[in-house]
Amino acid sequence: MNHHALCQLLLSLDGRSYKAYKKNQGSYQFPEFDLYIDYVQGDPFAAPSRVRVIFPQSVARFLAQIYQTRSRAIAYLRHHYLNGITPLSALLNYIESDIDTAGIDILTPYPQGDLVRFRTLELAAVFNRLRSLTMNNLTSSR
Repeated sequence: MNHHALCQLLLSLDGRSYKAYKKNQGSYQFPEFDLYIDYVQGDPFAAPSRVRVIFPQSVARFLAQIYQTRSRAIAYLRHHYLNGITPLSALLNYIESDIDTAGIDILTPYPQGDLVRFRTLELAAVFNRLRSLTMNNLTSSR
């Protein structure tokens, strides 16, 4: 529903009982955000109402924190690909391919749309500075 419908609904509920407000549960689109009323308090002693507001990045204009994305990428690689044998260049190719296929939100079990695509070389640089990671130099026999 749009925000005009919510305004009309609220006006019609003015002065009514707590239970009548349960009709507000749902999602409402405003010009610059979406409002989600997930739960409405049924009586004065019940758990409080739960409401969420979702702003698109274009409106919120939060600064992207790319370090969060890189740390999630390392955790993803550790979980899916690090086996002590696969070379770093192959690991970087795997994660690049996974992100191209499934999107950046593959790096987190709880996607929120707040991740920023990193450059592969940035991730390689993070690996170079990661003290807890041991890399073996494999030489090819000729």
